[in-house]
Amino acid sequence: MPPHGDVASGSRFWRVLLTLLAFETGFFLILVPWSSVWDQNFLLGYLSSLQFQLRSHYVRGAVSALGVVNIWVGVAEAWTLVQMRRRPPATPADESG
Repeated sequence: MPPHGDVASGSRFWRVLLTLLAFETGFFLILVPWSSVWDQNFLLGYLSSLQFQLRSHYVRGAVSALGVVNIWVGVAEAWTLVQMRRRPPATPADESG
């Protein structure tokens, strides 16, 4: 177990994976509501009562806003990874005070 404040090397892999997933999800949520894919959604055929709501610009904007939040999370994680890389490793003498 790494000392408090340090990150295990395996955790870096998961942070990179989270960063990539956040960016991918964010770009998907920003672009898809405004594309033709959104209008050809199979749920619109089953839930015809929701067609008006799902085609609303307000709903599309809300979904795109969730995409922006995902990209923001990806940027924050990427910044954390950069800061972790720049930080020198802690030595036992540093922890004793």
